[in-house]
Amino acid sequence: MSLDENISRLVDMGFDPQVAREALTATNNQLEAAINVIYPSEETEPPPSYNQELIPLANPEQEAADTSLGEFTNKPNIPPSKPQRPDLPQPTAPIHLDDDLRSKISQYGYDVDHDEHTDSRILIGSNSSASSHSSLDLQQAPYNIYDDIPRTVRVSSIPPLLFPDKPDLLEGYMAPLLMILSRIPKFRELILKHQFFNYGYAPNWWRSEQCLPNALVTQEIQRLVAFLSDDSKRSFATIGNLTNATSKISTDDYDTISEFILFVFKAVVDLFGKADSSLRKPLSDLFDTYIDSPMLSTENSYKSFTIEPSFFNTDIYRIMHSLMWDRDFSSIGLNKFTKVSDLLTFVFDNSGERVESDGFMLASEFYPQIYTEKYDHLIQEKVDLLESLKEESAKVTSEMLRLRSYKGKKVTGLLDSAVGYLKEQEDSEESSLSITSAITELSSLQSHIIETGKKDALRLEEISKERNSIDIFDVDYILGEEKSKLEPWILVGIIVSECQFSFLSKAGKWGCFFCEVEGTKNFEYDEITFEEIQEQIRKYSKEGFESGLTLLYVRKSVYLDDSKVEMNEKLREFIDKDNEQLEKELTKYTLSNPINSSAMEISGGDLDEVHQADKDNIPSDIVLTPDSSDEEMEGEDR
Repeated sequence: MSLDENISRLVDMGFDPQVAREALTATNNQLEAAINVIYPSEETEPPPSYNQELIPLANPEQEAADTSLGEFTNKPNIPPSKPQRPDLPQPTAPIHLDDDLRSKISQYGYDVDHDEHTDSRILIGSNSSASSHSSLDLQQAPYNIYDDIPRTVRVSSIPPLLFPDKPDLLEGYMAPLLMILSRIPKFRELILKHQFFNYGYAPNWWRSEQCLPNALVTQEIQRLVAFLSDDSKRSFATIGNLTNATSKISTDDYDTISEFILFVFKAVVDLFGKADSSLRKPLSDLFDTYIDSPMLSTENSYKSFTIEPSFFNTDIYRIMHSLMWDRDFSSIGLNKFTKVSDLLTFVFDNSGERVESDGFMLASEFYPQIYTEKYDHLIQEKVDLLESLKEESAKVTSEMLRLRSYKGKKVTGLLDSAVGYLKEQEDSEESSLSITSAITELSSLQSHIIETGKKDALRLEEISKERNSIDIFDVDYILGEEKSKLEPWILVGIIVSECQFSFLSKAGKWGCFFCEVEGTKNFEYDEITFEEIQEQIRKYSKEGFESGLTLLYVRKSVYLDDSKVEMNEKLREFIDKDNEQLEKELTKYTLSNPINSSAMEISGGDLDEVHQADKDNIPSDIVLTPDSSDEEMEGEDR
């Protein structure tokens, strides 16, 4: 009940309005506790209260009307300002380089005897060490990984990476997004299937040299996905050509991460569907989740779910419950998933808002089935039970209050006084049956009130325990035995910014990436545990979500599919030609750098192995991000 309603109840019982208000304010609007403040009881501990909200909110001041899922439109809600690059954690300890690596870097004119460097990583493993290089001599250019030929060779311990040209958040976001998508076999298969007549070639395509004068967005996406496959021997590439191709057909500006991701997903479905009509449906199955709602005349598809600051909460189920069913669960059975896509993307738009309490806790698995008609009744049953317990608690509390107070006076105190007075009369005057009988009845009433109060207090305690056992945000509790029959969507990608992201390998390990794109161009890579990522994201969200956050969940069977993915013949020719070019570059480097010739072994055109001495020269931590335009890809034909 509201504060005013509870004040009225206490006034009806005889309490002064101001006294009632002060007591309720001091006890967070808890009736029973307020009574105990007014009349402290030495008989029993105050019974537990059940007068609380069903859903703990991250932002309790948010208006109730603001509870729709992006207003059930495909256009995400736009925060008032464009997200900016975060001011992230500052310096760590100095980098210690071995003599070989120090000598190698000095070939490029860098002074590596600096005392400190800036570390802006959020996702970082316990064994991670920064490998960026900064110059103290302003006349010398900073380290540029593109000029480090040995590091252009792919090694088995480091996944292939896409690198951004600029530090702009929305342009750079394409790189981690495309890298994570390319690890989904179904996405890779669909993208590499269609064959164009020509993909062209340029020796420095990986540094943004154009392969074709007017390459299509679809061709550049295919080129990068093919590069990310196991067939390529190159370790990294920029997405500058994709950015340039995209900018030619873009018509809109995008101010938020959610808008940009929606644009990318829509472009992939539309452009590849236009190139090959047989690709449209399977790509739609990958990206499009359909929702039925009385707010909509027809089912609407959603390629991603925008999570605005007003919906920030401590886990994904608390957020989705509010998005789908409103905070009071009034829309259970009304809003529901009718078809769930293989990929579910959740985008926390950057706003500087933080998650209250202990921050946002990542879940390694997600069960969207609970938002379908087949399973949403499981939540409804538990919400109904909570409501019934709440009503019973209010009824028991009211009974206790009626028994304990009358016209602002404590009933037990009144009875004590009455019995005491009658006993005095009984002792001082000639005893009468009426006085004795009254004493007996009043004493019996007094015992009954005390006993009933104890029973009510015990029942309130039982109700509280039962309520605490009902966790409508715990998927194990919600689904029970049904959970073992359902397939989960597993978390496969986490993007903090264009320069920091992680993805899940098929072996169950998490690779964590960080890159530098201003001045120094370099990247780092480390493998960390999911528990480490959980803790780092929790702290990051608690401090402000400054650069936003994107989570990608994929149907487990789709992600773990081990079927071999074939690329079309023309793309294979492109990759083979690039492997030959890489071999030439390495051979030339070896001949011009005899001091390092023993660090490489290239035999029979096989680039799979790089001598361990040269591997040691490659920093163990690497990260990549891309360069992509945030403009709309439409109307593309070739």
